[in-house]
Amino acid sequence: VIGNIGTAPLNYVGPENHPDLWVMTALGQPRFGGWTLFELFDAEGELVTNGRKSSFCMVNSMPIAPDPPPTTLNGCDGIDVGYADVYGSGLQCQFLDVTGVLPGAYTLRITTNFMQQIPELDYTNNSADIPVLIP
Repeated sequence: VIGNIGTAPLNYVGPENHPDLWVMTALGQPRFGGWTLFELFDAEGELVTNGRKSSFCMVNSMPIAPDPPPTTLNGCDGIDVGYADVYGSGLQCQFLDVTGVLPGAYTLRITTNFMQQIPELDYTNNSADIPVLIP
């Protein structure tokens, strides 16, 4: 879940509006490449592997504020203040390849806007750590 707890809508969709943030895939589809970073750390805190989630559509999937203001963005236009976009495990183009990673306890760190390309009031709240056990 990536929420907008700022003071303005996140409206960075479309390469025509912000060509510096978007890259074209081999299939000619625009992707915002700096959206989410996945990092897997071992028990000693050493980085084992990493992966990324590119974005092509940011939406108001759910409210996160008790009384969010009315939405101003529609479809893939972005994320309004008080709303969040949900990235479930079944969503395409987000993965972490653990081929060859030894069984054990790890920490998965997920960081959004990891390149800090989108202006924010606070970049320190963009990560979450999750314990992971690889059997």
